Amino acid sequence: MEEYDPFYTLDAPKNTPQSSRNLVFGSQADRIETVQPKHVMLQVFAGSRAPLLIRHPGSLPVLRRRLARLLALSEATLRISAEVSAPDSKLAPRPDRPRLMRIRVSGLPIVGGVQMLMVLLSWLNLAAATLFCYFSLWVVAAPAPYVYVAPLPLLALFAHARYAFVALHAEFLVNAPLREVLGRRAAESTQLMLLALLGPDTVLLFSGIAFHSRGVRLSAECEATLSHAAAFVTPLLLDMPLLAVNGLLHKRTDTAWDGPAMIALLLGLFSVLVHWPYRLLHILRVRRRQQAARREEASRDLAVGEGEELQWDYVSRTEMAATMRQAESGFSRAMSPERERNNKKSEAQLKMLDDRLERADEAFEEAQRRFRAASPELVPPGEDAADLEAPPRKAYDA
Repeated sequence: MEEYDPFYTLDAPKNTPQSSRNLVFGSQADRIETVQPKHVMLQVFAGSRAPLLIRHPGSLPVLRRRLARLLALSEATLRISAEVSAPDSKLAPRPDRPRLMRIRVSGLPIVGGVQMLMVLLSWLNLAAATLFCYFSLWVVAAPAPYVYVAPLPLLALFAHARYAFVALHAEFLVNAPLREVLGRRAAESTQLMLLALLGPDTVLLFSGIAFHSRGVRLSAECEATLSHAAAFVTPLLLDMPLLAVNGLLHKRTDTAWDGPAMIALLLGLFSVLVHWPYRLLHILRVRRRQQAARREEASRDLAVGEGEELQWDYVSRTEMAATMRQAESGFSRAMSPERERNNKKSEAQLKMLDDRLERADEAFEEAQRRFRAASPELVPPGEDAADLEAPPRKAYDA
């Protein structure tokens, strides 16, 4: 009876030995499609949450996606450790005796507490700016040109909706799960249209809370567009102009400080001094993570032959850099190290062939001399040794 390998069901190709009872699977496991036998149940432990009991879906990538949806974790940062008890490790699962595997899951949440707090403060900032513009500028009829800034929150709402529409319109055309969810559920569509007025941060928060549990994930391009809009639209279009108007209004006129003006001043300063750097740092952190993923993807070597490795990325970058320098400078440069090594190998092989051919010629001439010495009567008269030489090497060299 063939032994049952429980770890083959998660990450290993068939007939691959596993020496450990605890395995950790990172992002590299997504590249391996493995088949999971039937009648295998998983007991999932994630932090301080109550354990979940689910059926194994059939392969590790599908399991990672399902766990990311159930636990609201980022699939790219998901890590799974599996454990099988020793008595059951070599017994195949059956309907009357299912396999129970305990796995522990960890990863970064889709929506963190800091992100929710920052989005809530951005709502309060927008509300405070609206109250300041209405009560402190419009109702009391502030002197010109300060009163002309009163419609600024409406302009910010329009900019929020416009940037959200631009980002989600392109995403809607290429993201099939998003089209399916927005097409069959009117509640999400209505909520998305209303919450888009509050800013791109709110759209990202809503997508992480409402869309992720239904298997919808925004692309990196859409998230980058929304993040850049959140980092530059609200601070430059709303916060900084209102801070300037608020300060100049109470400094150059006799207007007293009221409640909406003080609240708008405090929240505006917080948005510019704290929230804006946080948004910029988030963009830089995401960009560094993407660059690290690209470098990791490009640094993998290509295996050739029996244990040999070809530094594919190094050669391609060197060749590309040499070509670009040659095109910019207009004169030829030295060959790349890989090409020089290949040329040296080719020259060594040609030299070896020439040596073999010379030894063959010498052996043929030696055989001729022995033949003439042993049987001089077989050599026709008037024919010297030059007539018995080997044919020219032109055909061999060709």
